[in-house]
Amino acid sequence: MKRFLIVALACVFAAVSAAAYDGNDWPEQSKVVKIKSSADGEIQLARFYAAKSKAPRPLVVRLHAWSAHYDVPERPLFEQLIKEDVNFISPDFRGPNERPEAMCSDLVLSDINDAIDYAIAHGNVDENEIHIIGGSGGGTATLFCYMKLQRKIKTFTAWSSITDILDYYYACKGRPQYDRYCHMIDQATSGVERDGFTPYLDKQEAMRRSPILMDVPVELRKDSKLFLFHGIHDGGTSGDVPFTHTLRFFNKVVAAFDVTAKDIMFTDTEMLRWMEWQIVGEPFVREEQEVLVKRNYKDKVIVCLINAGHTMVAGHELDAFHGIDPLMPRNPNFFSKID
Repeated sequence: MKRFLIVALACVFAAVSAAAYDGNDWPEQSKVVKIKSSADGEIQLARFYAAKSKAPRPLVVRLHAWSAHYDVPERPLFEQLIKEDVNFISPDFRGPNERPEAMCSDLVLSDINDAIDYAIAHGNVDENEIHIIGGSGGGTATLFCYMKLQRKIKTFTAWSSITDILDYYYACKGRPQYDRYCHMIDQATSGVERDGFTPYLDKQEAMRRSPILMDVPVELRKDSKLFLFHGIHDGGTSGDVPFTHTLRFFNKVVAAFDVTAKDIMFTDTEMLRWMEWQIVGEPFVREEQEVLVKRNYKDKVIVCLINAGHTMVAGHELDAFHGIDPLMPRNPNFFSKID
């Protein structure tokens, strides 16, 4: 996975080694904590900050990227949360997606829930103000939580997310520079190499772990907001995750709430047209990160297709948390709807 070009959040999406960061780039007010798994008793590490206010404060749950650990620092983001005196926790949830315990497993879901419980027990958390955010593989985990986490969450924000793991596998297989993600999926779906065992793609397991193939918990999420962001160049000239993953997930969730809301769902024709533009369109201006398409279903599901690659735009990570209109389009008519 290419190193991301937005400096403030480069570490979220960079391809990292299996070794955890030493934490030196974290704000000194945060600390590493140990959380005993309620599922299997294993100790899971997390980076945590407890708000200082006597009044209950929000909680932001940051979910790490595909190849990363909990301790990849995002100093600007967490300094902003500390400045606003907001609780935050960055759980490990079984680390990189390279073994069966990771990658949208039942243990991952349990670990994230345990991390939220830990923050509530050790911080002064307003339980009506819990927000989950993540990019790339962290976006995948965020959408997994949207589908499966059995607790009320106010907002979910997912950037550049893999939503269909089987499709992602084949997208990577066709591009040698991303082949190592195929190997990780092999290990996560079938098992790691040991005693002569060779990992292989278990298609059924990859599908079982794909957020887009899960049922939408409409009743549980009726008061939540889901924010989806993806760069149009991702999967083409700048990144490994095709932006269609996010657009199809938007369609899936909107249809679950209202199958008749076809006027805002993305058609195959639209997606094919934008895939053409992805290659021949003008290069994106990194300073602008212009919104090309924005659609909104009753403030429950908001999607933005942006003029960028595989990235999270600095300064907009907390839009949903702050309750502001994310990435207001500079040119909302850039793409007209294609029937």
